[in-house]
Amino acid sequence: METIKHTLYPGRPVLLFSESSERTKRRKTAKLSSTFETEEPTLTATKNLKQEGKKAAAKLITEALTTPTRATKIYKAWQKSRKIENITPLTPNEALPIIIEAKEGKHTYLVHRRAAEAHFADIYPSYNKLREAKLHFVDIKELVSDEFLYQFYTVHFL
Repeated sequence: METIKHTLYPGRPVLLFSESSERTKRRKTAKLSSTFETEEPTLTATKNLKQEGKKAAAKLITEALTTPTRATKIYKAWQKSRKIENITPLTPNEALPIIIEAKEGKHTYLVHRRAAEAHFADIYPSYNKLREAKLHFVDIKELVSDEFLYQFYTVHFL
C-alpha cells in the first residue's frame, strides 16, 4: 500500500492530504478558510459525504448549523456518550456492602447517586434495585463486619 505520491522533482515526497498530520492539514486549509464563507465549504462537505454514502455524517453537519445552539447540544450529547462508555456501574450486590460499611441511610445514598449522575457517572444502582438485592442475601450478618453495623443496617434498610 503506497501512500506517497511520487514526483519527478528531487526532495521530500509530497504526502496525500489524508495521510498528512493535523498541523499540515490546518496549514493547507488556512487559505481556503480565509477566502470562502462558512456556508460554501459546509455545503461541499455535506455533498461529498452523501456521495461517499455517509448520510448520517452529512445530516449531522447540516443539523449542527441549523440553529446557533444546536451544535452545542450535539457536542454535549457526544461528550456524555464518550464518558458513559468508560464507566462500569456497580451491581446492586456490589453496592449494598459498600453502603452498609459506610453507614449510609437512604437519603445519603440518594444524594451520592444524584451527584454521580450529574457528573455523567451513573455508577450507583437505583434504590429499589438495592432493596431487591438485600432480599436475595440469606444472611446479612455475613456482609457486615460487626454487630453495630448489622444493627444500623436493620434500622435503615429494613
